[in-house]
Amino acid sequence: MCVKCNDTGTICFKENGIEYGRQCECVSKKKSLQRLEKSGLKNIAERCTFNNFTASTEWQQQFFSKAKAFIESNSWFYVGGQVGCGKTHICTAIVTELINRGQNAIYMQWRDEIGKLKDYSETAPRLDIYKNCDILYIDDLFKGGSTEADIRIAFEILNYRYNNDKRTVISS
Repeated sequence: MCVKCNDTGTICFKENGIEYGRQCECVSKKKSLQRLEKSGLKNIAERCTFNNFTASTEWQQQFFSKAKAFIESNSWFYVGGQVGCGKTHICTAIVTELINRGQNAIYMQWRDEIGKLKDYSETAPRLDIYKNCDILYIDDLFKGGSTEADIRIAFEILNYRYNNDKRTVISS
């Protein structure tokens, strides 16, 4: 419960005998939490933050530094590497930070989604969601191999996003 607005979302005040209302800070925090939940990242976002990423080697420190710099850019972020090197952790931290700054993102677990995207009855609407969202985070792109259909679908999504200047975060 917000003590400033009693969960109304509005703070009322008087100035020169006139009553005014302004939006309480809790509204933007609630919207950020809703965006985080809607993105599909809520469960892992709590444990995958910049604050608890361990950068003990030089390459991890550079990785961390580039991830932090990406937050301020309007480009794409791609990281590939072996299992356990921190790809998902850093990408999740990036996207969570962007959501907390008021941007909308969608999380796409490649292996879970690719089967649904191959189902022709669901393909068009699902592709549109991934093509048009503000920020798309594709986790584990092509993990476990890929078929011609996988490559075609990935190209369709990524090419559209590139041509329309849409921010994209990819781990593979």
